[in-house]
Amino acid sequence: MRKSDKTMTYLDSNILIHAAIDQGKNGQDSRTFLTQIARGRKNAITSTTTIDELMWIVQKEEGKTFAAEVAKAILSLKNLRFIDLNLSILSEAINLYTQEKLNPRDSIHLATMRAAGTDTIISFDQDFDTVSGITRKTP
Repeated sequence: MRKSDKTMTYLDSNILIHAAIDQGKNGQDSRTFLTQIARGRKNAITSTTTIDELMWIVQKEEGKTFAAEVAKAILSLKNLRFIDLNLSILSEAINLYTQEKLNPRDSIHLATMRAAGTDTIISFDQDFDTVSGITRKTP
């Protein structure tokens, strides 16, 4: 566990997915947010598992080649730091999975957020609204 960084926001995978394949408002807002990260106006963290989620959904919609291109672009974003999934985070995720009304992947995101010491998540997923101690914002 590291020192708390309340100014850092956690980036949910759905922001990356919307940025890649959604041509509507959510997609545009997500692309704008990622541009702000790329330009250093915002800093964010996410789990390494986010890339798996991104590639899985994008490949179903647009194919493997595009999914791989998007994943590489996300991995190269400056000011987006990836937190490795480890046994401590997985253990906490299992505890959160039984305590909160979240699916397994969202429990991993929440456990990763807490391990990194942030309490703000950028997400379209309203399931996070039921979790006490965190704030969900949209891009």
